Amino acid sequence: TPWTVNFLRTKAPADGERGVLLLALAGVSARSIGVQVNGKDAGTVTGLTYNATINRDGVEGSWVEKDLTFDGALMHEGENTLTLTVPAGGIMNGIAYDVVRLELAPAQGGAK
Repeated sequence: TPWTVNFLRTKAPADGERGVLLLALAGVSARSIGVQVNGKDAGTVTGLTYNATINRDGVEGSWVEKDLTFDGALMHEGENTLTLTVPAGGIMNGIAYDVVRLELAPAQGGAK
């Protein structure tokens, strides 16, 4: 199941900048989350641990934070799209997002 977030950038990322996607998850019953930026693969969030929140109608499971770093050049000035995709599965397969944050970080070894 894809979830799309549209966002606007006032300028293109600088050369070498990295995109950093932070996902704070409150409910997990999927093994991975595919990430695309503007229709291009940015990576996959893995290592997710099932916590029974979704199928038990809970409000919070074992909170976990997962980060994904990708090439900032996938973003550009103007309109951009972030797509998070939970792979197909049973009716209780899903993710309960607490926080989704996208940032730019300087190139490794660059000035902060």
